[in-house]
Amino acid sequence: ENIPLRSLVLDFNKIGDKGAGYLATGLQTNTNLWTLRLAYCGLTAKSGEDLATGMIRGSKIRNLDVRGNQLGTYATSSGQIVKGSAVVPMMSGMTNHVLWRGANEEELQNQ
Repeated sequence: ENIPLRSLVLDFNKIGDKGAGYLATGLQTNTNLWTLRLAYCGLTAKSGEDLATGMIRGSKIRNLDVRGNQLGTYATSSGQIVKGSAVVPMMSGMTNHVLWRGANEEELQNQ
């Protein structure tokens, strides 16, 4: 019997941009994974873009942890500067701050 994977924890594994690209490709067709933890995985802005794209195209991720990565900073459409860890959930439609970790409201306000 196949049991769907609901949570994937890769914290502290240096998957980098290449690994994030492979993961993003898999996310495009995965509708079972709800939690993805990628804290301290050597991710950059490129990783963030790839992951957001993968999540937009099919993923059902509800909990994303990208703390400790070098995702950089981004400007929102309103001109607000946010930490890169905030852009992955925003780009993929995760607008409720309760659903993800990486940049909380206080961090966003202090940018």
